[in-house]
Amino acid sequence: INAEYGDTHMQVLSRRIHRKLKSNICLITNQKPNYLKSQHRSVIIKKKTSKFLGTSIDHNLNHFEEKTLKKYNERKKELKKRDDKKDKKVVKLRYDDDDTLAENFNQLLRSVDYTPEPFPANGDEAWNRLLEGNKRFYSGDFVAYLKHLAKEVDPQTRQALSNGQRPFVTIMTCSDSRCSPEIIFDQGLGKVFIIRTAGNVFGDCDYGSVEFAVASLKTPLVVILGHQNCGAVMATLSSVTCGDVVPGNLSKVVDKIKSAAEKANTEVSYSGDKVTSLTKAIEYNVINATNDLLEKSEIVRN
Repeated sequence: INAEYGDTHMQVLSRRIHRKLKSNICLITNQKPNYLKSQHRSVIIKKKTSKFLGTSIDHNLNHFEEKTLKKYNERKKELKKRDDKKDKKVVKLRYDDDDTLAENFNQLLRSVDYTPEPFPANGDEAWNRLLEGNKRFYSGDFVAYLKHLAKEVDPQTRQALSNGQRPFVTIMTCSDSRCSPEIIFDQGLGKVFIIRTAGNVFGDCDYGSVEFAVASLKTPLVVILGHQNCGAVMATLSSVTCGDVVPGNLSKVVDKIKSAAEKANTEVSYSGDKVTSLTKAIEYNVINATNDLLEKSEIVRN
């Protein structure tokens, strides 16, 4: 094998040696950062190939592999020690980050404008305020979300609310744990008057609760809020389509939703497409609840 000692590249190299060298060099250089810089690779190739002159190829290749593996193991131990030290530093930095986070959060609270928002003049303004809060929630802009929430749970607000409430909206919604109105609309204490039942269906007491909010608290907006994958509507669909028996008092909830489920099934050809049927049934259930409220409550209707 011919090679020039002072050159950084081998001039002549057999395929077999090339494959061996390539595999060994990759073994080193594919590891975590900065094991060998480019100039170091050149030196290793040059030194090892210079030893091939006049000796057995297999012997020198094996020798090269052994030394390469040894260097690799040594470097692996060094990297592990460095990582262990780094982990200790990270633990300490976490405490520093917590302190920084607390300070930043305090600065955020100091930047909040605690001036109370004016009461909506009508239902349209109240609806727009709900939409703005929902946008803060789903957009992921938690700085704006927290700034708005902070002024609605601060000590002054809580003290003022101890003397009375004036919510700007009444919301009738499902008891489902995933659709809390205060959270999804970014509203604090004293802003939302809420009635919750499974499947957002009305009973006599629920009509009375809405009437109290409208007549006594003067809320300019009433919202009937359904949601995706409602368990009560799913149970009703299963009962209507498969004849499943609903146990206990849940049957009373199902009876309220049944007409919406049946209407959804007549409009959607039931060929296993349960998602479409469920979506339609949820929509019709909200419409039915709205019509029931307007029919049963003269106070709300007027």
